[in-house]
Amino acid sequence: MAIKPATESATATEGTRVSKFFEKYLRHTKDYGTGEAFTFEDWQRDFIDEAFRLDEDGSRLYQRVILGIPARNGKSSVAAGLALYMLMFDEVAQAPEVLVGAGSGDQAGVVFNAAETFIRINPTLRKNLRCLPSRGTIKWVSGKKLGSVKRVNSEAGNLFGKDASFIVFDEVHEADDAVYTALFSRMGSRKEPMMLMISTAGGNKDCLLGKLYEEALNNYELEWKSPYLFVARDKKSRTLVWWYGAPEDADIDDPEVWKGCNPASWITDQKLSELREAYRVNESDFRKYHLNQWASGEGALLPHGVWESCKNRDIGFEDGDDVWLGVDASKNRDHTAVAMVGPEKDGQRPVKAFVFEYDPHGQYLPQQAKEKVQELAAKYNIRSVAFDPHLFGSEANDLSEEGLTMVQLNQATKRMTEATMKFTSLAFEKKLAHDGDTTLAAHIANCQVRENNQGHLTIRKMGNQDKRKIDAAAALIFALSIVEDTPSSFIFIV
Repeated sequence: MAIKPATESATATEGTRVSKFFEKYLRHTKDYGTGEAFTFEDWQRDFIDEAFRLDEDGSRLYQRVILGIPARNGKSSVAAGLALYMLMFDEVAQAPEVLVGAGSGDQAGVVFNAAETFIRINPTLRKNLRCLPSRGTIKWVSGKKLGSVKRVNSEAGNLFGKDASFIVFDEVHEADDAVYTALFSRMGSRKEPMMLMISTAGGNKDCLLGKLYEEALNNYELEWKSPYLFVARDKKSRTLVWWYGAPEDADIDDPEVWKGCNPASWITDQKLSELREAYRVNESDFRKYHLNQWASGEGALLPHGVWESCKNRDIGFEDGDDVWLGVDASKNRDHTAVAMVGPEKDGQRPVKAFVFEYDPHGQYLPQQAKEKVQELAAKYNIRSVAFDPHLFGSEANDLSEEGLTMVQLNQATKRMTEATMKFTSLAFEKKLAHDGDTTLAAHIANCQVRENNQGHLTIRKMGNQDKRKIDAAAALIFALSIVEDTPSSFIFIV
């Protein structure tokens, strides 16, 4: 079993060697080409060649590689093959330890099972490697070689003690920062380690993948290979981002857009047309899974693209403006937010949110919100402040004694229904203006509208996931509920 080493030059890549491994030892196991040699398509080869590019010293250029691509383009199969390649032919690592993880435990199993299937159908791999599914391990049969592939779950605490030379991290949009940090730190003692992160886009950018995506677009060296593919590189962090996806304003019924986002030859126009019809009712899922757009799910507070269309940095706040505030407070787990709405300017009202994250060693969150209100009061003319009394009662009393008009607003009320409808209406009509703040956008995207037992509309976290935050959206809706109202004292609204 031998594959020639890569040529060491300024433009060299280990990708050629990777391609030969796939062609020689792996067979397709899906409907497209089942049993045929796993020969890379041009788009796959381009990605692999760049991901495994070498510097002038012959060392790997990238330590972290992110592939964003719609579903069904074969990313899990490629990841499984790379896991086996890095176990068997990594010339840098001594006793390679390959970890296969994911944002969810089930997805880690998908990649591991694909690797197991590759081994089972190839006599040479079967002769040299042993699969232990119950242990989530693949290792050498012969004791002469050391190394293994190990499936790991999505709990950060279970990753200690690992010493990874290569990591596959699948469906990153479902993972939290702690899992990523635990995985990435496992490569610290290795020479030229590498992490491959593969994923479709998530419901919004308020997640690990969203942060990495924004970082790449805003701070990395950016190359647009097509309207549907950008490549971002960062030498300092040794990071490559290779991202397929439709632009925000793309026509999602255009077959050219479909094909641009889905480079695999087996995803035909007919198949994409069928998928579009299947997702006609739940458009956001088609956007996420087949166009790789960041899109909220069913029941979202706002449809895809509406909040982005309200972006206007030319409309803002000026000292002395009349403003209305909303406060949504928490003790822990969730965030606390103060939102501000300004006077109408050129047909739009500026909005802004200030978000405070829970820190067990930091200041009490409602107190931080109170101080932010006091800070804003020194700069603007605060007409009134709407708040949820659950965790902001004493702070509201203090602010009232300082002369501010405080409006107590319970969430499960008719007034909240009217405020929620007011928010969506103003957003649709582009009568709100924001500066592109990604945190506020993420909190809005996390919101799902539901009707309670009394028939009132309430906002809830999309998917009921604790890690998704909606506090800035709630605070903004609170603020909008009192815009242009003229309450004269500390009052209670039902």
